[in-house]
Amino acid sequence: MKCWNLINLINLIHKIWKKLIYFLIIALAIAITLITGYFLNKQNEIRDKILKDRPERLENSDLTNETNETKINKPLIKVNKKNPIALNSSKTNKQRTDILFDFSCLSSEGDQGTNELILEFGELTREVQNTLLDDIEISIKEEKKQGNDYVEFLKKENKFISTGADYSRLKRIMNDLIPRLAEPRGVNYEMFFIDDKVKNVFTIGGNIIFHKGMYDFCKSDSEIASLISHEIAHNELGHSILALKKQKLSSDFGILGELALMFDDISSTSFNQKQEAQADMFGFDLMYPLNYDDCASIDLLKRISKNEAQFNIVDNLFKSHPYSKNRISCLENHFKSNYKKTCN
Repeated sequence: MKCWNLINLINLIHKIWKKLIYFLIIALAIAITLITGYFLNKQNEIRDKILKDRPERLENSDLTNETNETKINKPLIKVNKKNPIALNSSKTNKQRTDILFDFSCLSSEGDQGTNELILEFGELTREVQNTLLDDIEISIKEEKKQGNDYVEFLKKENKFISTGADYSRLKRIMNDLIPRLAEPRGVNYEMFFIDDKVKNVFTIGGNIIFHKGMYDFCKSDSEIASLISHEIAHNELGHSILALKKQKLSSDFGILGELALMFDDISSTSFNQKQEAQADMFGFDLMYPLNYDDCASIDLLKRISKNEAQFNIVDNLFKSHPYSKNRISCLENHFKSNYKKTCN
């Protein structure tokens, strides 16, 4: 009887812990929305006061005269409430745009529903924040400046490679991919190569920062192309625009704005998982018109997954990228449903 009671107690604790995790996710999403709304209201109060007291100062400003340079460039793909996302057109030798993006693959057995919650609250949070920050504009020039500033910051602590066969190879592959964009936003892409052992590639403002550790990890041009096309996708899909809007807003509030931005970054990290999967699939569409190995991205992710920890619910709440096994599943579904392809 005592043993039976102990088992019941363990099961009860497990159920309570699972519900607690769900509650924390909900609480974080609500907190992010409330904090963003608070600071946005403060900004609107300040702006209204300026408009009331000194209207002449805004007669020729960007608030009253929108130019092509300051207008936000809309992402190629518009995320709606339903998945998958549908696009409608195609061009010869360009990426296909008659594509369905399905994100159901991000939910997997054993996640106890947490991935579905991450997707739902991620979309809800982005939708609310985009609505609240709708009047803050980020131009492509501002994106590029942010990227250039960050490169200059990195140059203080890192050795950059700007000549040689490896650097030329990265630039060649990048320049192969860019013309395949069906509807380019007009981003000015540049390649930066850092001489260190870190296995990482990322982008900001069209600047693609490729670390030599990841370059050496890749086994072919096709694997390199899968990484570069993924980073191009982030730029073309406008994934950094919301973050830049929040950064622009937070700068008006000094230390309080910085703290709010820090809290938002920490608590909403996992909400980026859908964007990472989207960039994987968009990147494949960009590679497809060229003679790269279609399955290279899956081969690369399989090798990465060998060094990845086992699925953990708590860790998953703070991961910016989906687990590699889920990303592989998304790509396999994408190949099969849109290209009638399979990869062994």
